[in-house]
Amino acid sequence: MRLELTLQPKNENYIIPLNYQYYLYISFFIIFDNASKEFLEWAKNNNFTNRNDRFFMYNFSFLKFVNERVVDTSKATITSYGEVKIIFTSPILDKGMQNYIINLLRDNNIHFYPAKRENQEFTLKEVNLLDDVKFENEVDYKMSSVSCYFTNNYGHFFRIGDPNLEKRLIDDLKYKYELVYGKKYENELSLTFDKDYQANKKVTKLITMKENTEKEYKIRGFNCPLKLIAEPEMHYIAYTCGIGMKNKFGFGCLEILKPESSFVIDQHSDNKTKNNKAVTINTESETGIISKIKKVLGF
Repeated sequence: MRLELTLQPKNENYIIPLNYQYYLYISFFIIFDNASKEFLEWAKNNNFTNRNDRFFMYNFSFLKFVNERVVDTSKATITSYGEVKIIFTSPILDKGMQNYIINLLRDNNIHFYPAKRENQEFTLKEVNLLDDVKFENEVDYKMSSVSCYFTNNYGHFFRIGDPNLEKRLIDDLKYKYELVYGKKYENELSLTFDKDYQANKKVTKLITMKENTEKEYKIRGFNCPLKLIAEPEMHYIAYTCGIGMKNKFGFGCLEILKPESSFVIDQHSDNKTKNNKAVTINTESETGIISKIKKVLGF
């Protein structure tokens, strides 16, 4: 199941934290914590709950800003206006439970609660179920959120180029496959990262979680297109569960890489797309184009 969520801000103009993933996770956590007993019982019986009996088999992408945005790295904020979109995924095959989640999410609230900053609140205005994908055995993907894999309670973060990373990701996909389908995966499974992309782009990303709190910590993740060779059922797992760890926190979300695709989703980048522009500010000063954009946005 793959959903496109449209978030409508309660204030037309808004400022949200640059490191917003944790707050998105908290919003989804609250929504699912208030799900019906019937749904939670179904999720538990299908291995979709953790040891605390909470639903955790879902993933989400970075935000897709519909309008221009200003990224201020000195204040760790994103300034924009109007709607934003996000992809939400879960490996749920049951149509009845898919419909339940769609209705559960619709008209609910998404909150951004960074410490020492004004709270921001959005409404889930639209929840659209995307068409099913007919997977080939070989598919190229790009990441619509940074992935990560670590050991020893954040003691060692694996990086692209580490010979053990791809094996760890493959073993993790097999584990998720067994949870969803109730059987072991015995067929071909190959995962390789795009070497040309690695040679020309930065593939390591540092994400701050629980920012400005006593429990703040950082996750060193990676962002790189990849090729996955597997049976269609396994592609469904990668596409709906995400790759790597901390998927329920919005890590490891995948998007099928199409030759004509030009939309770049990067939480910390200043990449420009046809309908969306991002300008990065590295200092407190606001001159030139920055002032013009803020004037357009009404800030």
